Amino acid sequence: MNQMSNEDFAFPLPAKTLGTLNLHQWTQAHPVDFMVLYSSVSAVLGTAGQANYGAANSFMDGFAAYRNTLNQRTLSVNWGAFDGSGMAAELGEMMRSQGVHLLPTEKSLSLMGEFLKHEIERVTVFRADWDRFGGVLSNLMSGELKFHLIDQLASIEGDTTANNEHVAIREELGTLNATDMRVRLQTFFSQQLSDIMGIDPEEIEQDVSLTTLGMDSLMAMELGNKMQTALGIEMPMSIYLQGPTINRLADFVVESQADTAQDGTDATEEAEKITAANS
Repeated sequence: MNQMSNEDFAFPLPAKTLGTLNLHQWTQAHPVDFMVLYSSVSAVLGTAGQANYGAANSFMDGFAAYRNTLNQRTLSVNWGAFDGSGMAAELGEMMRSQGVHLLPTEKSLSLMGEFLKHEIERVTVFRADWDRFGGVLSNLMSGELKFHLIDQLASIEGDTTANNEHVAIREELGTLNATDMRVRLQTFFSQQLSDIMGIDPEEIEQDVSLTTLGMDSLMAMELGNKMQTALGIEMPMSIYLQGPTINRLADFVVESQADTAQDGTDATEEAEKITAANS
């Protein structure tokens, strides 16, 4: 929001706000059985860099609630991204890499009849790989803002498999010397970036800045989360945002492992000295 000018923020508002108000005023003179407003899931989950769009759609959701207090039946649908056309479709590959699936247009719209059978004023239609999307979303949440349903869906779909994978790679790294560990980590980071950014691992060069490859702040957060959960190593987010290379990330992990091993050796030696002194 603080990166938007007033003009940028206002740009998407009229179509949603004034359009909704005009329809409302028209129906006061021409009563209808019901009104349906096409809102967006951005009003439910938020969309990075699109506070204006989320606000415009939140207005529609609130106005649907207002009309229902007037006994003027209104439904606001918080749609996810549709396939086929539009801005979201153009960004489809990137969205899939973050765990968001595009909605099949015809099948999704066929749900409208089912929605209208029930006296509800708001419904969200959204498809996601909950394990991946839940992880991305959790990185954006702060304070008391939590999505417990998403947390639950994520844990149901992915915890067991993910935990097994994390244990396996940590055990594998523990058996490798520094040189082999670095090579293994290069492969690890290439695969993670492939999943996050929708790029073929073979196309990711080891010495090219990740920002040059197209990594944004949201992707950086996801990579940081993957590194922490899979490897048990936390790196300051500022380093990700500076656009490190895969080689630099691998070096960081190797150095961290070496420091941990050294700390363990120092602790063992100190314990042996204490034992000898007390014997």
